[in-house]
Amino acid sequence: MNSSIHRLPARVQLTDGEALDSFLERVAVANELTAVDMVRLLDPRPGSGSLLFALVQPSNELLGRIELLTALGIDDARSATLQRFAYCRPLDFSGFEEPSVASFRVLSARGWFPLQGTQVCPECLRSGRWLIEWRLPHIAVCDTHVSYLVPSCEQCGQRFRSRRASPLRPDLSAEQLCGNPLGPRRNCRHSVLMHSVTQAPPTAVEASEAVREALAGIPQQCLGVAASPELYLAELRALTVLLMHIATRSAPDQGKDWARRLRVEAGQRRTELRGPRWGIRPADDPEVRGEAIAAAHEILTASTLDGAAALLDPWITHIPNTQAGQAAWIRNRTPHAPLLGTIVEKCLHTRQSPSRQLEIRIRTDLDDSRIPQVIPADLYEMRVAPIMRSRSTLGRRFVSLCLAKTARPARSWTDSAVALGFQAEIGPRTARAVTKFLNLSESEFAGALEYVAEALDRDTDYRRIETVVRTLASEPETWFPDWARSQTPRRRAAALPYAITWMWTEVAHADADTSPGWESAPTSKDKANFRAFCDRLQEPAQSGLRAAVNVAK
Repeated sequence: MNSSIHRLPARVQLTDGEALDSFLERVAVANELTAVDMVRLLDPRPGSGSLLFALVQPSNELLGRIELLTALGIDDARSATLQRFAYCRPLDFSGFEEPSVASFRVLSARGWFPLQGTQVCPECLRSGRWLIEWRLPHIAVCDTHVSYLVPSCEQCGQRFRSRRASPLRPDLSAEQLCGNPLGPRRNCRHSVLMHSVTQAPPTAVEASEAVREALAGIPQQCLGVAASPELYLAELRALTVLLMHIATRSAPDQGKDWARRLRVEAGQRRTELRGPRWGIRPADDPEVRGEAIAAAHEILTASTLDGAAALLDPWITHIPNTQAGQAAWIRNRTPHAPLLGTIVEKCLHTRQSPSRQLEIRIRTDLDDSRIPQVIPADLYEMRVAPIMRSRSTLGRRFVSLCLAKTARPARSWTDSAVALGFQAEIGPRTARAVTKFLNLSESEFAGALEYVAEALDRDTDYRRIETVVRTLASEPETWFPDWARSQTPRRRAAALPYAITWMWTEVAHADADTSPGWESAPTSKDKANFRAFCDRLQEPAQSGLRAAVNVAK
């Protein structure tokens, strides 16, 4: 079979980055062959389909014919196809060893795989060469002319070179006619060179240059460290997909212009069953795609994780609140990408209530009964108060709730409140009130919490003391008359609620609001009267109340 093939007389040099179909067209022109003649030399068996995947993964037979006809080496010919971008830079051809329509569908379902046709830079095309990189969705800008690529023919509306049967256009003239099929024996004759271009902003050009460097195997800086080109391209794609999905709904100010155009395209793609799948096929408009890639590149190449999270945060605010949460919304719409996951985690962590950001070490040796509702005032003032800006009662309650969280793995603020005898809503309410104004680092607070946990008396059962005080509150006749008569002047019956609340807060170290001394929720006046009672309570009276609790125990 190969013995009947003769080398063509005119030799043509393959330009680095040129597409194989462009090279073959130039070979045909140089040897005064028509496109039909050239196709017959490449595939002498009509209808064999050997040219179907010529730009994706050409067969060894086809590469051998090209070498015999043009003297172009097999490796050079393969580099003029999409194989140039194999090994996840950025394309993955695994499973495509035997090209077929079925395996190609599997390949394209991996996302951002070049489908039929190509983009073009009309200015670059004046040299007569089509570049293979123009087929990649990752490329939206021509760095040489600082302009966006043109995605489709303005005459026929199809992507350039949208030909299934043959990789070569029917007319190989210098006018670079589109050549897309319009019907039987009819082809688009609009010149590709006639298309106008739009200038690209510096951010899009910078991102495009980084993508081309990665395609060439040059590592890129991601979050302040060098990342392999494969990792950079995969992360860039995932982050761009995320921004497109967010922009389909809404976008921050810096993305409003291209997001508006993206939503128009999304409306055209949306079906009754689902919306656009940007992870499979990104926006066709190079301007939209280039802006999205530029935004993703800026986030990904931030010098620090905090910087990347700050850039992503305005986008995260536009993610809808769902029952599964924003993190699940993101995971369901983006390819797996470790760096993107880290940035998202940091961003969502920063957006959480400060109370959820505290990292507290679990201490299974600390039983709930050994934790008071509010830690002792002297312990709080000694170790915690200097690093907090909350009032004493609120801060002491918060520390106790934190200690309750340390007692059980994965315990929530609500569960911690219930464990200490509070109403469930007290836990998250206290945490929000305190941590909103925290003026300390997590390490500082963790150290203070460790100190308090070690200082608590493990032999004191605070739940038992609370039970004793409740009993005294229900049976005041067993102790209050004697205590009241021992005071000078004698205490009146109106002092009973305050005496019970003093035992509750000073002996049981419980919260004044939960005192059994109150018949109903204490008012501001009740609390003010209680503070006045405490200020006037002398040491002998305090000792008498402590003794009442100890006797009842």
